[in-house]
Amino acid sequence: METYEEVREKAEEALSAQMKLTAMWEIRARQKGWREKVAKSNAQTQGGWVASHCLRDSKLCCSGGAQR
Repeated sequence: METYEEVREKAEEALSAQMKLTAMWEIRARQKGWREKVAKSNAQTQGGWVASHCLRDSKLCCSGGAQR
């Protein structure tokens, strides 16, 4: 059985890894032209849902992959 401290350390490591992965995807998205203001605007028009894969240069849109 793990102690509280061991569980907390594992949780911190998992959170750190997730934050690094998120940062990497944000960098990639920005390199492809993603801008936060555009994503927020899209979120309002699409009922609050924004996919991290929605990029300005992409041929896919957030609503099921339909062509623009």
